[in-house]
Amino acid sequence: MSRPTPLALVAALLCAFVSPAPALARPAISVRAGAYGHLTYTPDAAGNRVIDFSPAGYGGGGEPIPFVPAVISVSASTLAPLDARARIQAALDHVAMLPLGAVLLAPGRDVIDGPLRLNASGGVLRGSRQDDQGTVLVSTRPSRNTLIEISGRGERTDVAASRQPVGATRLPIADPAAFPVGTRVAVRRPSTAA
Repeated sequence: MSRPTPLALVAALLCAFVSPAPALARPAISVRAGAYGHLTYTPDAAGNRVIDFSPAGYGGGGEPIPFVPAVISVSASTLAPLDARARIQAALDHVAMLPLGAVLLAPGRDVIDGPLRLNASGGVLRGSRQDDQGTVLVSTRPSRNTLIEISGRGERTDVAASRQPVGATRLPIADPAAFPVGTRVAVRRPSTAA
């Protein structure tokens, strides 16, 4: 009978003390290919699921943004650091009174000391060119404040749930009767620390 080699002894010891790696658990949240090429989302126990951005964008993401003709053109300030916010905001306020129209910002650099506000449907703020010679808006505020605010007008209501799962596609509201079928709705979700 032959004696085992040192290499065989080491291999036998490793096999005795090393167990096989545990099977990896499936993540609680998952996305899988479903029937007809559609994705199937599996939420976790709290209802959170991977966010589906496929319907994001104009017309659910499947339509090009319509071209809205400019009704006002605002020239860039030639007197730096003149605040251009008041001039641009006046143009936006004028367009807000029209059924449809765009404010066209000419190429150049405009310094603004506060947010620009678009608060009516049908109003568009458009810059010129998409390169370093195009329209540039620069905020004079030292912190990361909102540069352009887009909001609507109308009634507000509270959400009926204290917590809404990530990726939810339904939102329980306090007074559903306030929203007949076809009502345009905007959901505002402020980011919070926790």
